[in-house]
Amino acid sequence: MENDETEQIYVFGQSGKISVGTPNCEKKDFITDNGTKGILFITETDDRYMIHLVLDDSFYGAALNLSKDCYNRNKNRIIRILKSVRIL
Repeated sequence: MENDETEQIYVFGQSGKISVGTPNCEKKDFITDNGTKGILFITETDDRYMIHLVLDDSFYGAALNLSKDCYNRNKNRIIRILKSVRIL
């Protein structure tokens, strides 16, 4: 994000189920543009957001590690990226 290696967005699939979530994370329902359901797990620290998106049957997702400033400047773009994820 913004040509800064500390601002990261990863979209991935894996062979095992994704497990995330901490006691302090906020959970939000999420739906991609093609109707795939998922859950956003949002953990906030003093200056960063750690966001995990788990989609479908928990084999696909995204991981974001962004400063609050970067997230706030690019929130609409970030949501569009996550909503565009397609599972084939």
